[in-house]
Amino acid sequence: MGFDLTTFLAQIVNLFLLIWILKRFLYRPVMDVIEKRQSQINHNIQEAEDKLSSASKLQQTLALQQEEFEKQRQKRLDQLDKEIEQHKTQMFNELERNYIARRQSLQDDLNRSWTAAESQAQEMIASEFMALSQKILTEWSLQNPMDQLLTLFQKKIVALSLKKQSQLQNLLLKQKSLQIMTSHPLTKKQQITMNEILKNNFDLPPKLHIQYKKRPDLILGLEMRIGNFLLDWNLNSYLDEMSQHLKQQIAGLIVPAERKGNK
Repeated sequence: MGFDLTTFLAQIVNLFLLIWILKRFLYRPVMDVIEKRQSQINHNIQEAEDKLSSASKLQQTLALQQEEFEKQRQKRLDQLDKEIEQHKTQMFNELERNYIARRQSLQDDLNRSWTAAESQAQEMIASEFMALSQKILTEWSLQNPMDQLLTLFQKKIVALSLKKQSQLQNLLLKQKSLQIMTSHPLTKKQQITMNEILKNNFDLPPKLHIQYKKRPDLILGLEMRIGNFLLDWNLNSYLDEMSQHLKQQIAGLIVPAERKGNK
């Protein structure tokens, strides 16, 4: 096949024509679309960057607002703590003043009660002392002191409770000898009287031996001890009983006043 110049030139012309057509009708629209698309992309990127910048600024603003809020909150909390502390201090001071006033009032009431009780106690002691003096003078002026002592001892036996009488009775039945201590020696007659007092109030063993011994420290008294059981009468214990009786009566005068103050 030979080279055909006409055909070659025609193909060259067709090629350039095709290139011109493509450039005129296809390349430009495609480029326009690409440029438009690129412009849209650039616009979106710029818009995103603007939004990101706005978001960053908004975040900074929110952070500043949060920091300011925390400062205000802490300030309010500090102020509230201060107010609470002041209120607590005021309440404590008020309670302390009320306590001091109440305590002083109670102390005044107690002092008045003590004063009144002391006055009544003094009157009572004077009255009891006078009565005791008259009783002792009357009782001891009628008899020999030891005779009167035996009478008082007998009264004490009679005044024993049934339980103590039974206890003493059981102890006596087990004894072979019994010692009775007196502040002054008993005469034979007084010893017989004492024996009769025991026999009249208790069942004694037939061979029970009763011994009488002097013990001056009893201070005008008589003592009968069997094991741990003690039965006695002496002036010292009599005065102790009277003192205890007075204390109980005085306590009856004072305790109501104390209860009144504690209300």
